[in-house]
Amino acid sequence: MSGKPHIRNDLTGQRFGKLVVLDVGKYTRRERPGKTTIHRRYWLCQCDCGNEAEVQTGSLTSGNTRTCGCSSADRLDGFRRTHGLSGTYRYEYNAWSHMRHRCHNPLDIEYKNYGGRGIVVCERWRDDFPTFLADMGPRPKNTTLDRMNNDAGYTPENCRWISLRENLRNMRKTRFLTFEGRTQSFMAWVEELGIKYITLYTRIYQRHWDIERALSTPFPPRQPGKVI
Repeated sequence: MSGKPHIRNDLTGQRFGKLVVLDVGKYTRRERPGKTTIHRRYWLCQCDCGNEAEVQTGSLTSGNTRTCGCSSADRLDGFRRTHGLSGTYRYEYNAWSHMRHRCHNPLDIEYKNYGGRGIVVCERWRDDFPTFLADMGPRPKNTTLDRMNNDAGYTPENCRWISLRENLRNMRKTRFLTFEGRTQSFMAWVEELGIKYITLYTRIYQRHWDIERALSTPFPPRQPGKVI
């Protein structure tokens, strides 16, 4: 009789991106007083590059992990050597991460407007931040990631960095906000309240504040270069 434990959903032999599952890996269990116990199953995988790695079940089945990490590391090192960029690319990474979540994570607050209507991230970018960075280049100051065709997905041919103001103009539909019994467009509220559009945009579309909080919280005095 095999010593392999019985597992309801055996992934052995299946391929996930560049990873092929060789065998069942470790199992961990974490007790949390007063909370649900966390169970994690790992799988021993072999990458197409020849490396082996243990990957958690959820990371494989969700598509979040598709390589051992070799491709990303190699491409990022090459990009840094070629362009002399050795920073953390924080803004670019956040844009890439948010793009993936709203297209491929049904739990994301914006999924219904992206993945829910068929907008997806191309295979070239979906699990490879260095390639996204190499294709798009560093993000210019005060810009955001935009799709030129709002009915098409995220691809090198359809994406660009544009100003937040221009992005608001190019949204799939005009965004109307209702506050204190009145409904008007996003830009109408910006003009009426005399605020920076980037401040209101950040509160609603990046920090996901509700409309009442976003419009009723006092707006600080304008400070060049600072978004609050």
